[in-house]
Amino acid sequence: MLVVLAARHAWAAPALPVEGESTTDRVALSWRAPEGCPDAAAVRARIGRLVGASLGPVELGGLRVDGVVTAVDGGFSLDLRVATDAATDARVLVADRCEALADTTALVAALAADPIATATVVDVPAVVDAARLGDADGSVGDPTADGRSTPASTPRSSSRDAGDRARPLPGDPRPPRPSRPIGIWTRLAAGVQFGAVPGVAFGVAGVVAVGGRRLRGELAGSYWLPRTTDRAGTTIRVQLGAVAPRICGTLPQGRIDVVLCAGPELGVLRGDVQGGPTRLPLWLAVTAEAGIRVPVSRRISVWTTVAAAAPLVFPRFRLVDATGTRQREVYRPAAAGVRGVVGIEVRLRGVER
Repeated sequence: MLVVLAARHAWAAPALPVEGESTTDRVALSWRAPEGCPDAAAVRARIGRLVGASLGPVELGGLRVDGVVTAVDGGFSLDLRVATDAATDARVLVADRCEALADTTALVAALAADPIATATVVDVPAVVDAARLGDADGSVGDPTADGRSTPASTPRSSSRDAGDRARPLPGDPRPPRPSRPIGIWTRLAAGVQFGAVPGVAFGVAGVVAVGGRRLRGELAGSYWLPRTTDRAGTTIRVQLGAVAPRICGTLPQGRIDVVLCAGPELGVLRGDVQGGPTRLPLWLAVTAEAGIRVPVSRRISVWTTVAAAAPLVFPRFRLVDATGTRQREVYRPAAAGVRGVVGIEVRLRGVER
C-alpha cells in the first residue's frame, strides 16, 4: 500500500482537466471505473500535473495505461497495467476509496513516463516518510505555490483512510508474522534421585518441549544408573528407565522464571537378583517438579529443579525357597522418591526466553 500512500500525498484535491491539447492527450489511456469514480479525463489530468510539459526519457505517445476498477466488498479493486517501449508494470491494488486508486494510477504512469519530472512535483522525502510511518495522523498533502506537496496542518478523518493502509495486497508473498509463534526447546540434564533405586543414584534426562511463553508440553526421558543392595544374604542390582509426558507452567520473576511441571511417568524398574532371574516389571508413578530457569543468552537457559515421584504401580522383588512355600522380600521402592537435576536448555525456534 506504499504506492497508494504516496499517491495520496502527491496532491490535496483532484486535478482539473487541462483545457485544450496537452502532452498527456497522447497517452494511450484506457480507464474503466464504476459510476462515482474519477473518469479517464480526471486520471489524464493527474498525469499531466505530475509530468508537466516535459516528455521525459520516453515519448508520452509510447505510454500505455490500462486500468479497470471494480467494486469489491468494503471498497474497490484496481487491475492496473502501465507499459512503455522499455518495460511493462502490472499490479492489482485495493483501497476503500476509488479516488485513491485514481491517484495511484496517475503516479505510477507519471513515474514510468518521466521519473525526474515527477520527482520535481512530488515532495518525495515527505511521501516516503509518510508511507513509512503509515500516515498515522490521517493528514494529506496540500500543494504549495511551487507545485510541491507538503503535509497539511489540519488532519482529516482517518476512519476510511486507515482501511486503505491496513488492507494487505492480494497475493502478498509476505504474510503477517504471528505475534506469538509456537516455541520448540530441547534440554539435557543430570542429577541424583532417592527412592526408586536403592540408595542415592545418579541419572541423566533428555527433554523435548513445545508450547508458548507461559505454558508448554514436555516429553522427558530419564535413566537412573544401577545401584546394588544386599538383603538377607542376597544381592540385587536395580535400575530405572522411564518416559514422562507432562505439562509445565512458567511464572516470570524478573531475570528468572519459576517453573512448575506435573504428569505421569511410565517405565521399567529392572532388577537382577543374584542367583535368580532378571525381572523387568512395570513402573508407573506421578511426578511433580518445581525449579528455576535462568536465561544466559537469547537461546540458552540453565534449569535447576527438584521433583517428587510417587509410584502407583511398582514391583516387590522376592525370592522363593527351594520348597516353594516361603518367600523372602529382597527389595521394593520407597513410597515416595525425591530427585534433583540441573540441565541446559536450547531454544530451537519461536518464543524468546
